[in-house]
Amino acid sequence: MVAISRSNVRRVRRVNGGGGEVLDVLIDKIPYMSQLSSADRLLLLCGLALLGTVAFASYFLISGIFAGSATADGGKAKDSDTRLSPTDRMGVSDQASLHRSDGNRIFDDWDVSNSEMNKLKNISLPHGSFFFGPDSHQVDIPESDVFDPSASWSSLQRELLDDDSDAINVELEKKRCASYDFGFPDFTMPLKRRRLFYGALISGDSAEVIKATSMEQYNIYHTVSLIESNSTHNLSPKKWRFFGSEDASKELNWLYQLFGPKTKVSMDYYIPSLEKGQESDAMYLDYYQREGHSYRWKFNGMRPDDIAIIADIDETFSRDFLRALQICDVPQFRPGQSCRAPKVYASTLIFESSPECAWKTKNAILGECADQIGDTKLHPPTKRDRWESHGTRLDYYGHDNEYTYYDTKVLADLNIEGQGPLWLPHEMRVESFMGQRVTKKDGSPTGYHFHNFFMSTEEIIFKYATYGHADKKARKKKSIRYIHDDLMMAVMCTLGKHTEKTESSFENPSVSWLANDDERKNVTKPLSPLAMAAADWLEEEEDELALYWDRYDVAKKSSSKEQPQSTPPQPLLDTDINTTTEERLDRYYESRNIDRGVERQHATQIKHAIETSKKASSADEAIQLLTPIRQYLQYNTKLGGNAYFGLAQALDASDQVDEATDIYEKLASSPHIEIRRKSRELLAMGTSRRKRTYSRNVWNWFWDAC
Repeated sequence: MVAISRSNVRRVRRVNGGGGEVLDVLIDKIPYMSQLSSADRLLLLCGLALLGTVAFASYFLISGIFAGSATADGGKAKDSDTRLSPTDRMGVSDQASLHRSDGNRIFDDWDVSNSEMNKLKNISLPHGSFFFGPDSHQVDIPESDVFDPSASWSSLQRELLDDDSDAINVELEKKRCASYDFGFPDFTMPLKRRRLFYGALISGDSAEVIKATSMEQYNIYHTVSLIESNSTHNLSPKKWRFFGSEDASKELNWLYQLFGPKTKVSMDYYIPSLEKGQESDAMYLDYYQREGHSYRWKFNGMRPDDIAIIADIDETFSRDFLRALQICDVPQFRPGQSCRAPKVYASTLIFESSPECAWKTKNAILGECADQIGDTKLHPPTKRDRWESHGTRLDYYGHDNEYTYYDTKVLADLNIEGQGPLWLPHEMRVESFMGQRVTKKDGSPTGYHFHNFFMSTEEIIFKYATYGHADKKARKKKSIRYIHDDLMMAVMCTLGKHTEKTESSFENPSVSWLANDDERKNVTKPLSPLAMAAADWLEEEEDELALYWDRYDVAKKSSSKEQPQSTPPQPLLDTDINTTTEERLDRYYESRNIDRGVERQHATQIKHAIETSKKASSADEAIQLLTPIRQYLQYNTKLGGNAYFGLAQALDASDQVDEATDIYEKLASSPHIEIRRKSRELLAMGTSRRKRTYSRNVWNWFWDAC
């Protein structure tokens, strides 16, 4: 038998009278515990911690069950009140509650864990449920959240946006209509502006984009219907952005005010009932979510002579074109439409990640042809491929403008000819060309699309990995430019490598967001991080070069004759064949201000300090371990960068925020992509969140010890 002294196997040794020694003194005073070795004490403490965790979890689980039962019972009292009509309880008529639900009555007791959301008016459809919040004219915004978007406008922007007077300038409007080849209304009728009802989905779109599109639309729309979901198109769960927290309320109050005081802005919520994998085409989740717009428009009093506009939140018609749609004689907006080809398209200027990366679509139809607004007796429902009344129109039932079966199997039985069905919101976007594309005579665009203006490259990757036709391999691809052609175009454009095959331009683009007093000569609008990622791409290529040199160093030290396998990117290498590899290596490190001599001499000491600091039981202990080797570190090397990163985290947790921030800022330009990425992420966080990040590291150490 081999005897083992347990007192010598403690995993972590506390230094300078740390918390571990104090704990040992306290434990020694407990009967029996004083007889245990240090290892046995650690095992006992781990067991007690696990037991406590189980006890707390059980308590909260049981409490949640009772609380949920109480909420459910309380919520049903209102739903079962027979004194209230469906209109009073839900905001929709009894007829509407049956329509478009396959004969099933819409109800408002959908099982939702959040009781506050359950108080909202809601409807249930075969694919999910909609919860309708109040609009901006129904809420009292706290004084601390009130702001005026126009306060930051330039004088040129004010001039462009100063057109919302109730008085109509007839001569100006005639010129406007003529510029689009539209006629002018017959003076036998009073001249008035049509009401515009807008619908868009919203998720992680950047504030800068929302400000850009809302500025173009300021005080124009009657209603702005925005819908958020708690899942992506491939049914991956996501947190609510505009519901359920104080930050969400503040952001929602901000959104309520962006479109102007004359506009009713609403935020509604969609919860799909489908299981992951149940829907074969992820785009259908987009289609289902958009169905909520027509219900919101109906709640807000949309009439058949109003105009429905469907877009994404990063898209907008030009302001001038929106004004034209309100006044001009647009053939698609005349009463008595068949609704077979009711759409008006924009010729759209697309900004790909940056105002400087633009290339060459938004749709409007008459309310008379919109679902929930038009008359189903004149426009009988067609057949679609999901539950018959949802999803995409079937072939020959209106899909791709082909109505053969709709004519013979639907209209013929009703003795109707030439009519088309009402349009679901998503059909206003995705159905093939059924209407008129409008271009202004001077060649300027009639719409704008601010595409991929995200706040981080991670958000861009998340979008392409979970929305639309999701790319499951998006996260694994070497660079964002390989994920989608749009991203390739954005990266190449930002690098100044324009490609004629993917780009075309308009003669006179004029968008309010880009307007300044010097006619955009000195425009300094912030670019999206996708544009910055283009620069990161070059750095990634340099990372490959650095890895090449690292392999060269290893091969040289081991006297290996084997050549490195990869070839460094040619643009970054000196093409002079007389330049030796050693000279190129020295030149590379010199260009990065890297002096690896001192760091190499103390590499073993540095690595030991890094590993030991990871096992430290407190931030102060980690600082004590890393401070002595700081004199040997370089920010631009991988070893030095990792050591500085660990030190910055410990300084953060020890309330030495300024010094930590200074280190993060230097590491944010590190040539090593992982160090650079993590540093930028932490810089974007608040200090409290950065502390919690370090706290999680400490807990990871504790569980590893157990």
